[in-house]
Amino acid sequence: MLPLQAEWVTMNYVPFGEKSLNMTVSLYQKTAQEPAVIEGGILKEIIETLHIPLGMKYSCPSPSTWKLAVNSLLTVLLTGLPLARKQPEHFKAMWPELASTLDHFLFPNSPPVDRIPEDIRADEGIDCKVIELLRDEVMPHSSAIPKDFVLQVIVLLNKGSIHSASASRSSGLVDRSAWEQLIGLYPYLVDCTATASPQVSNSLREALLQYSDLLQPPGLPNGV
Repeated sequence: MLPLQAEWVTMNYVPFGEKSLNMTVSLYQKTAQEPAVIEGGILKEIIETLHIPLGMKYSCPSPSTWKLAVNSLLTVLLTGLPLARKQPEHFKAMWPELASTLDHFLFPNSPPVDRIPEDIRADEGIDCKVIELLRDEVMPHSSAIPKDFVLQVIVLLNKGSIHSASASRSSGLVDRSAWEQLIGLYPYLVDCTATASPQVSNSLREALLQYSDLLQPPGLPNGV
């Protein structure tokens, strides 16, 4: 896309798209419990739509769009996941789409290499919100959620969320708040090591040992 075309799209289509997204999220919050919405797989359709800007992330033409998409995803999931746990028969197709969306968002293909520390911390804070949702809305309710999705969540966490925090911590880029959010996942991951599947429990134990340095909090500026 030529620079002038990109600028024209940003000025005209982006505000319209973001307004439409806000209206969609608001409408879903009001109607999520309606049988037609549940049986129609509307939550999956919303996640599928959000997948595009979330997957683009840093390469998205408008940074405000992918950040709005994150907040929109969190909002619809807070509304929809409790319903999915209660009526699993209508949400079977939603879980694979959600796993794929989270994977592409947390691990973008081309992350920028020239970000300043403040931008890195801000983006880590956004990622932490997603991880917090997994911690609060998935891990404690694993018995009511498809095992394949729970395993995919564990794989996502082991793939890089904790490792990324560990790498950032060594360079002094992660603050205490981000560390506390991530370390909150440990009790739930430890619980998962008791799973009946030796393959899952063994790999998870190895991952927890590998990232055991996160059990030590980041140092404060004065060295305390």
